[in-house]
Amino acid sequence: MASTNPIKVVELNFFYMLPELTRSVFRSVILPKLKHSLSLTLLHFLPVAGNLTWPPHAAKPIISYTPNDGVSLTQYPIPKYLSSLQITLFPNKGFSIGYSTSHAAVDDLLMTASTVHSSEDIGPEYLKRWSGMNQLVGLDARTLKPILSPEVPPSSVRATFEFSHADNKRLRVRVLSQYGKERKPIHLSSFVLSYAYTLVCIAKARGLNKDDKIIFRFPGDCRARLDPPLPTNYFGNCVMHQVGDLDVEALVGDDHGIAYVAQKLAQMVKQLGKGALEGAKEKLAKNTDTSPRTLPIGLTGSPGFDLYGVDFGWGRPEKVEFTMLDRSESISMIDSKDGNGGLEIGLVLKKHHMEIFQTLFVEGLCNDSGYGK
Repeated sequence: MASTNPIKVVELNFFYMLPELTRSVFRSVILPKLKHSLSLTLLHFLPVAGNLTWPPHAAKPIISYTPNDGVSLTQYPIPKYLSSLQITLFPNKGFSIGYSTSHAAVDDLLMTASTVHSSEDIGPEYLKRWSGMNQLVGLDARTLKPILSPEVPPSSVRATFEFSHADNKRLRVRVLSQYGKERKPIHLSSFVLSYAYTLVCIAKARGLNKDDKIIFRFPGDCRARLDPPLPTNYFGNCVMHQVGDLDVEALVGDDHGIAYVAQKLAQMVKQLGKGALEGAKEKLAKNTDTSPRTLPIGLTGSPGFDLYGVDFGWGRPEKVEFTMLDRSESISMIDSKDGNGGLEIGLVLKKHHMEIFQTLFVEGLCNDSGYGK
């Protein structure tokens, strides 16, 4: 049976609170302004207004678009489009803007304002590595099919947890105390600490044991890390997932679990700066591990993407969520809504697992001597 090459789709929802918003005001005032604003924005992203296609005799896929093409703004998703938008009204509450885009054409960094406004020329560089990687793991390089979304597991719940700047400082002191003087100092960024802490809490909440294995991954932007580097506003997907595995026994066996994971993460971040694509085939093979007792945990989003800064004139969003988390073994990480140097961690778990996770997460940050046992 031929396998397919899955295309990741990123789904975001921005929620804006307007308690006095009525249907008539929304339709007559807000919706026309939003459509006009979004149409102006689309001028900076013309390739995603078209359709991704692969003619039978063509050597590579193309993005086909005509002057009449655009990004759909409807209440029903249309899979063939590279990008789509959905606006939902909550009468007398506010509204949300849902956004979906395919990683086949662009990555998350490209969709940020700083990239769009960059004055650098967009070069014609094209990365040809993916074809060889597909052959390695038996994927059909010609398919453009997106990842098929599985059904949402029953009894699943969604939650967002705050990892504040103060939490980060306290946890850094705790983790560094675990290493001892004989180890070389490592850079414990807020990304490393919050991701490591969340992975440990997930493993404990789900009751993993020594026979289980965790495959974790996080995206790394490769634009500036290639030789020669790509311009910052290179239009395309230039993200390489960094993939590692964790010994669950070392992770949950004692209070050194966070230090163990943080050490691995910090080393991977450091190596990313030396060679973004080194070992790419091996990483992809590890990322496709489907062993029965293997739990994959991915990460979407990144600190530094100011998603709460998306202001159309009604103020900052009340809430930003990655909606595809309930159909993937992933967590999300974005800058805090309050802009206080903290991070928001979003995840979906079964209800009983979430209750345990919440206890571990909260008590572990409040307890200076432990990690939420």
